[in-house]
This record gives sequence, structure tokens and C-alpha cells, in this order.
Amino acid sequence: MLHPPLPSRRVITLLLALVLGASTLMIPVAIGATTPSSSSTTTTSSIVTTTTIPAAAILAPGQTLLPGQELLNSAGVAFAQLTMKGDFILHNGTSIPWHSKTKKGAVSITMQRDGNLVMRNAKGKALWSTKTSGGGNRLQLDALGNLDIVSSGQLLLWRNGAVTTNTVSNLGSGQALKAGQYLVSLDGTQRAALSSTGAFFDSPTASTGSVGWVTPNAGGTELYMNPNGNLELKDAANHVLWSTLTSRYRGAQLQLLNSGVLQVVTPNNVAVWHVSQSVAPVTSSALGSKIIAIAESYDQYAKHPVAERPMGSECNPFTKLLGWGTPTYRIGSTSFACPSGTRSESWCSDFGTYLWRKAGVVSTGLTAWSYSFVEYGLLHNTFKLGSLNHPQVGDAMVFGSYNTRDPYAGYGAHVGFVAAVKGQQIAMVSGNWNEAVVLTGFFNPSSFDNGQGYPIIGYISPFVSSTATSTTSTSTTLPATTTTTYRTP
Repeated sequence: MLHPPLPSRRVITLLLALVLGASTLMIPVAIGATTPSSSSTTTTSSIVTTTTIPAAAILAPGQTLLPGQELLNSAGVAFAQLTMKGDFILHNGTSIPWHSKTKKGAVSITMQRDGNLVMRNAKGKALWSTKTSGGGNRLQLDALGNLDIVSSGQLLLWRNGAVTTNTVSNLGSGQALKAGQYLVSLDGTQRAALSSTGAFFDSPTASTGSVGWVTPNAGGTELYMNPNGNLELKDAANHVLWSTLTSRYRGAQLQLLNSGVLQVVTPNNVAVWHVSQSVAPVTSSALGSKIIAIAESYDQYAKHPVAERPMGSECNPFTKLLGWGTPTYRIGSTSFACPSGTRSESWCSDFGTYLWRKAGVVSTGLTAWSYSFVEYGLLHNTFKLGSLNHPQVGDAMVFGSYNTRDPYAGYGAHVGFVAAVKGQQIAMVSGNWNEAVVLTGFFNPSSFDNGQGYPIIGYISPFVSSTATSTTSTSTTLPATTTTTYRTP
């Protein structure tokens, strides 16, 4: 049935008893009805009040529409009304572009101060919502008849029933991004969306042609934040093409930060996965294979395996080749000289630094501290937070603790290198693993630690510069040693 021509102002009769029935709700602030009209009458059955509603096009934070009330656009040809039957309907001329498809029972629809537009019944139960968030969001009916939720920063968040983005740059639990929809950072400088090929990517808003990080898989039709905590790129047949492998963190959500970092955070605001916008491409198979081939030339299966000499002294050839450490070691109060060709210090990071240098990788910033690999990854945007964050052959893997508030304040207990990947299991090669270079068997990285209770923080891909040169001669021959026992999963 066609709606009659719209006057510039409407007089709507409201049953006050309907509102009073919402005993568990806070008293709503009705749009254009902050105080009752002076014309009211009392009957034996109910109190009836007449309220005049102006032609308002905006529902501001904290304001409420009651049954029969509506928004009217500036052109006077479109309106959005919460009907007496409990359906929120958008009328545009003679058509209904969208409605909430809700049933009876709704007594209010409120633009909450948290940014979510919510319909509730008389008991305060939410019947429907836009699933948006952000202080300052408002609902508005534009001149063309679109029903929009817009952020305080003028970002379009929701239109005619579809989420377009989120003002706090979050993809909440159970929410999905479709093709053409995107997240925008709080300052508006970064955005993340599905590309035309169905890959998820992020890039600077001002340079849409400059793509930063992108999923290794394409062909997706939506990016889904599974309530189990897993961020999933899915195709039209609902197949998961790619995910963050964070399904054990129920209730997690995706965030896009002003820096361009994408991260999955738990309800306790702990980051369990992240990538930087300018993250370097995944380590090439050729470089990764080269790194591990060098590493395995020194492990327990090699012709000349490397271990400390003597055991417990931390005297090793890698520290000597880097010019680090000391020429002596101590047992109690007595000092002893390291064997020729070795120097002493805790050397897992020394082995890793030597390894990457020999493979031609930039090693600037790496030190004897294993956490320096995380700092290196932060510097070069190659750090991938999380024990299941898609490890690649040749990546460094740091065991320790990560400070989400200050990543540079973390702790490193050991650094190893991804030797192989098989499904969700990996193998590792590392120095100073029980005082030797050791290649482990396959293990589950999410439940594996360094033997002292420290889990894997994440992975660091090596950075290669076109001007990088190896600082260690590839013809260097290390002294032959004999390995001892080593820890395997």
C-alpha cells in the first residue's frame, strides 16, 4: 500500500502505557520528544499523551525512536519508521529498500552511546542490532533516502542493513566483511578490504594503489571473524581459503590500527596474531632452503656437527666468527681459555646471526640477545606474532614473552629457525640447544616450549636488501666436534 504524502511535521499519538511497560529499560530519549506536550487527557483505561515529532533526519547518540516515530529526510520523500508491529522500515518514495524483518514486541530502537543501533522489547532484550560500535556514531537518513550509520569522523559504517566498516576499526566476533566493504583506522589513514581477486589486504587510504600486506590466498567472497577466534577468508562455497589459525581464542576480534598493523586480539585485549602493513613478502623458498641448508650442515646429522667445547663452557665457533663474546669461560671462580677458534657466550642468537649473514640476509641490529630478532622483525616489518602465524622455512622463531603494550619490552629465552613445515607442525634447527646445533623432529608449535616454560612468541622473516653482501666467507670451515644428547619433542 502506498504511503500518503508526507507533511513537514507529524502529529503522532503515543500510548504512554506502552513505554511504561518497559520497566527494565532506562527511560528513552525520544527523537524530538524530550518533553511531553501540554495537551493530555486521562481515561479510565490508560493515560494518552500527544507528542509532536519534527521532521528530523538524524538519531543522535542516546536518542530513541518509539513505535510510530520516524526519521524524515531533508527532501521529504523518504522516512524510516519503527512500526507499531515492531518492524523498522525504510520507505523511499513508493519503495521499501530495506527493513529489519523483526516481529512484534519492539518498544524502542536506540542509537546507543557505544555506537550500536539496538532494538529492544519491553523486558530490555535486544531483538536486533546493527553490530556497529564507536562513541559518537549517529543514524541518519540522507538526501537520497539511504539509512546510514556514520561515525563522528564522517566514516560510513553501515548502510541499509549492511556493514561497510567499523569506526573502531574492528571486525567483531561473528561479523564478516563482504566484497566492497572495508575497515578504516581511527584516524582514517589506513584501510583493509577484500580485493577484486578475493584476497584480503590493507593499504594507506590516500594511496589505494599501494597495497601493503595481503593474504597469500585469493578467491574469497568474505572475511569472517569466527566466534571461535579464527579469522577466515572464505569462498562462495563456504570453504576456508586462509585463516589466522587462532581458533582457541574464543571471542577474539580483528583490529586495524592507525599504524597499519592488523591484529587479532582476545576479549582481554591480548594480541595473538598480527601483521604490519608494509610486511615484506613471505620468505622465498629458495632463500629459506639456503638458510636451512647452511644450518643443517652443522647439526647432529652432519659430517662435522658443532657443539660446545668443552660442554658447559659456551665456547663455540659462531661467536668467534662474529667477534663477539669472551676468549675465556669460568667454572666457579676459576677462569679457563676457550679452545682455539672459539669464544664464549650464550650463543643461540650468535648462531642465528651467523646463519642469516652467510645466506646473504641483512643482519643489522641483531645481537647476542635472542629477543633482538623480534626487534629486527619490528624494524623491518617482518615480525608475525603468534605460534601458529604461518611459519615459513628460514624464519627465525623466538621463545619468550611478548609485551603487547610495549613490544620492545619483551623477553627472549631462545631463538631457533623453521627447518620444515608439515601441516600445522614444524621442525626446528637451532644453536645452543642442549649445547649443540640440533635439528628437531616435527612438533606442534602452539604447545611446544624451550624446556623452561617459554612458548614461541612468533616468527621473523629475514630481510634482504639489493645491496646486502655476506659478511662471512662461505668457504669458512668450522672445527669438527661431536654432539651429545639433545631435546626433541
